[in-house]
Amino acid sequence: MKILFLNFSDCPENVHFECAFAAACRKSGINLETICDIENNSFYYSVLEGAKDVSLRKKYGGMKDFKSVPFGEYDCAFILDFPKRKKCLAPLLWFMKNAPIPKIFALNHLLFAQGDNYSCDMARRTKIFSRADIFCRLEYDGKFSWQECGIPKKLILKRKYAIDTSFYGYAGYEGDYLFSAGSAGRDFETLEKCAQDFKTKLIILSDLRPPATTGTAEYLVFSANTQKVRELIAGSSLVILPIKKEHKNEAAGNSVIFMAMSMGKLVLTKRTGYMEKYIKDGENGFFYR
Repeated sequence: MKILFLNFSDCPENVHFECAFAAACRKSGINLETICDIENNSFYYSVLEGAKDVSLRKKYGGMKDFKSVPFGEYDCAFILDFPKRKKCLAPLLWFMKNAPIPKIFALNHLLFAQGDNYSCDMARRTKIFSRADIFCRLEYDGKFSWQECGIPKKLILKRKYAIDTSFYGYAGYEGDYLFSAGSAGRDFETLEKCAQDFKTKLIILSDLRPPATTGTAEYLVFSANTQKVRELIAGSSLVILPIKKEHKNEAAGNSVIFMAMSMGKLVLTKRTGYMEKYIKDGENGFFYR
């Protein structure tokens, strides 16, 4: 069996997913070939050593090169997540419409809200995922609407979120700053005020524009520093996910929280029904009211 894996979303979670997928294929005797759009390829694969499980791995080189791929030679295609870069939207749409093989599309993040991701917006508009043979989503995605995305309900599978616990290994409790990250529903303004009151260093990794507050926190752009996530968590004493009271998604911040818990870090976040499945308040983490 021969599978084509398309990974056009540059982030740690998707690289880890690809590595796990590749290792599973190798154990099953499946030939896996991937086309990706990972900018910092040397970092990710020198650390994770996932490339050894891939028969062929090439970087996306434009539509002309992409269309020349002999797609008919594959038994099926596995497409991971929506592209982050607009240049990768065209191959995704073209592939979903024209490639003559069964297609499995899997979300590895929550479905983007309207206006947050150009590729996701276009997929909604074109209903291109009606062409998928299987669509896999995260089980707790409150924004997901199969009607809106044009996907037959009978083709949708749900799965749990997972963390690479080998990569995010134990790093101890020591650290000299507070750390927070993410974008959806975050209340960084309040967090920054708290850190100032306690005269504590705070590092925030986010693609949100920094709030107009004291300016005491160090803001790093998430999309430009994905390779530093593990390092930043390891250097912290406490990982805090300040989720706004009115934010509806109960799983907001779970990826960062799970990474930190896997590394043995203290975590603090909003109490929700979803988070209570994984955090026992006062035992392996803390909730704020």
